[in-house]
Amino acid sequence: PTPFVVTTPIPTATPTPTPVPPMYSFDLFGETREVNAKAGDKVAVLMEIFNSGTGADRYEVRAFRDRDWDVNLCVVECYLLGPLRTPDVPAGRRFRFSLRVQVPDSASPGDSIHIAVVARSQHQPTLNQTWDVRIKVTSIGYRVSD
Repeated sequence: PTPFVVTTPIPTATPTPTPVPPMYSFDLFGETREVNAKAGDKVAVLMEIFNSGTGADRYEVRAFRDRDWDVNLCVVECYLLGPLRTPDVPAGRRFRFSLRVQVPDSASPGDSIHIAVVARSQHQPTLNQTWDVRIKVTSIGYRVSD
């Protein structure tokens, strides 16, 4: 009998995909940049962070003010001037919060406050966005006494 040769196929290497690192990017928005209010008003400005990157990210949000008015960053709870720390925000998703300001009863028409809301990426700390809000007192509020 004539011997025959059995050939074993040579396995081909499966290419390993090169992982693409996530790109971090976001936008900070507010519903307005200027609010007219009365003395004693409670003002709320809705804000959001939109994750425009390719990976999930967390954000730290702080507020800076130029007057000593009561300013809070709020989701469900309020965090004074911050930091408000978000949970993971997936790519293409939004995180909503509010900026709340108590206009003092003693404020006079023409008084105003400038607030800078600053959000910073936790994965890329050099990446930050600022939204400026100005609240201007246009009239004296009215209080009902007990």
